[in-house]
Amino acid sequence: AALLPRVGDLSADETAMAAWSLAAAGIDNRPLSAALSARALALPVAEMSPACRAHLLWARCCEGHWPRTLVVSLVDALNRDEAGALGPLDERVLDQAAISLRVEGALEIRPTPALRAGVLGRGTATPGEPAWSSLHRETPLSSHMHLEISSVLRDIGAPHHNEARIGALSCIVDIRVLDSPVLIEVLGPKHFAYGGCELRGGVRMKLRLLRLEGWLVVEVPYFEWHALGDDQAARREYLLEKIVGYVPLTDVWDGG
Repeated sequence: AALLPRVGDLSADETAMAAWSLAAAGIDNRPLSAALSARALALPVAEMSPACRAHLLWARCCEGHWPRTLVVSLVDALNRDEAGALGPLDERVLDQAAISLRVEGALEIRPTPALRAGVLGRGTATPGEPAWSSLHRETPLSSHMHLEISSVLRDIGAPHHNEARIGALSCIVDIRVLDSPVLIEVLGPKHFAYGGCELRGGVRMKLRLLRLEGWLVVEVPYFEWHALGDDQAARREYLLEKIVGYVPLTDVWDGG
């Protein structure tokens, strides 16, 4: 709120990074977002550094309601940036934006001599590394909560793979239930902004894109799972309520 009156004084790079910070934190502040969008439209995209262009485009993809005119300008400028203009973290931000634009049918960031075909063509800045891999590096690959959920799924006869890769989006999901459209995302404290109940922007974008690709994404927030305590019956009931009818269970749990 304190930033809103000063948006008109922000430089091009300050505007881009403010928009990125707002989106990354998952803060739903439409007046501030609209003001930053208007400020970005009023500034020459050429005045932004390549990294800030990538971050501003990511913010638009994350929030999903920025003007097409601005997106076109950013994409055009990014396609003409010189090779080596982006660092690895900037490239990953751009990868996520490129995937979002492709899935949502808005625009395509095309590989050019300036943007290596290996970056946008493969969808990752590092060979073989998913675009959303940073979320998995911040927490253990199989947390205690994740293992508990996997154990309950085995108990109710739901065959699944942990840490499954979804190639179309170049991302890893916590659990993919076999022979079904169901994906389960185990959402720990670091998936939420400031340890609260609002998902971080990048997490929201990933879940939205998975759903647009036709997956049934089941979210299991840590505060809901922990509220069940060690009650195995309650845990089974919790998961069954979310997946029954979508998952072919090999063993029918009788409630005993």
